[in-house]
Amino acid sequence: MNLNKIASFIIVFIILSFFVLNNVYREEQLTSEKKIYGLSLFWSEVKYNFAFFDRVPNLDWDSVYQEYIREVMNTRTIKEYYDTLKLICALLKDGHTSIEYPPFVEEQIDYVPLAIRNFGKDLVITKVFNEQHVRSIPVGSYLLKIDDINAYDYLLDFVYPYIPASSERKRIHNAARHILSGNANEKLKITIKTPYEEVENLIVKRNYKSLNIKPDEILEYKKIDADLAYIAINSFDDPKIVAEFEKIVPNLMKAKGLIIDVRKNTGGNSLFGYSIISWFTDEKIPVPKTESREHIAIYKAWGNLSDQYFWFREFKKYAQDKAWKKIEELKWTPAKRAQIKCPIVVLFGIDTGSAAEAFLVALDCLDIGILIGQPSAGVTGQPLSLNLPGGGRARICVGRNTYPDGKEFAGSGVQPDIFIEPKVEDIINRKDSELEKAIEILKGRIK
Repeated sequence: MNLNKIASFIIVFIILSFFVLNNVYREEQLTSEKKIYGLSLFWSEVKYNFAFFDRVPNLDWDSVYQEYIREVMNTRTIKEYYDTLKLICALLKDGHTSIEYPPFVEEQIDYVPLAIRNFGKDLVITKVFNEQHVRSIPVGSYLLKIDDINAYDYLLDFVYPYIPASSERKRIHNAARHILSGNANEKLKITIKTPYEEVENLIVKRNYKSLNIKPDEILEYKKIDADLAYIAINSFDDPKIVAEFEKIVPNLMKAKGLIIDVRKNTGGNSLFGYSIISWFTDEKIPVPKTESREHIAIYKAWGNLSDQYFWFREFKKYAQDKAWKKIEELKWTPAKRAQIKCPIVVLFGIDTGSAAEAFLVALDCLDIGILIGQPSAGVTGQPLSLNLPGGGRARICVGRNTYPDGKEFAGSGVQPDIFIEPKVEDIINRKDSELEKAIEILKGRIK
């Protein structure tokens, strides 16, 4: 062996040793005290501030804490610790209340480059990201097994328990999306049934991140024809969305009909949505009504005495942790300017959540557009962020949002005027039934 090879070997050994020792070092930082602290921090913030305990009436949060102390203490790695916190968090059944892995754990997780959607208990491949799989895994194939386990059973046993969601339909939907996630570069055996009724056993790999797939643009614009315009607003996370929208306003002013698609929009900042709505109305924009739990220590003490002294009865709700404070509504009045006044159809679905739902609520209240699709995610309210031991984070929903008149949409979602749900046949035939219906409606309204 020559000197160059020896030197190369030593360098590689040092680099590998660094990564191994670095991971070990990070694992060693999670002492028993820190494990208990992280659990206690999350539990206590949920106990006093979580906005939706009424949606899990049979959950005894104090008993959950006691039950999981031993499990938390027995975790051997930071990932196991966070997986246990995820199990606890999922019991709250809220999409805005979640546990996030530390970055170094998250980077070890990847996905098989296939998009999966559930149609009832059927799991269907709706997109193939890796060109090597395009022929062997046709879009519209049913996922039958994972490592020889029935795919839906696999979902229920290994994925579903860790998924936080505000409704059962959303929880199953998200579990289907994550069913092939796990250790990066790990291989899985899957069994599929193609649209041609052929059953195939395949080996696939979790290497989605290595494909460097370009994410969707935050805004997409195109003309359907000379009369109809289409925009997809895919996120309210990036403040650039408002500027991107305003660039195409001159084009939208000329349209005789407009389709606004927020089916991929999972949320972000509600103010960006209101800025866009201000181009469609000169009325004050209605925003969701918001309430948050209220704690005043002396009121709680007086409330504990309410059975003895009737003059303290008004404080009993504080002793029972049932006091709420209405948050002053945000005032949002559009600027006086030219408005886009053509007929509008809005497309949305189960992935439309959070700030995108506030966008839908405002459009619905203002009667701007016909709403088409499926009920939205029902993921609403203001999350509180917490730093946890080991570098991860928790989010807890502390604000309760409803329509301005008090109508609930947490869990149930914003409801469409016209319900259309994709079918497996639509996936196979590359058919967009919702978009086709939107075009049909607008064509009928153009004079």
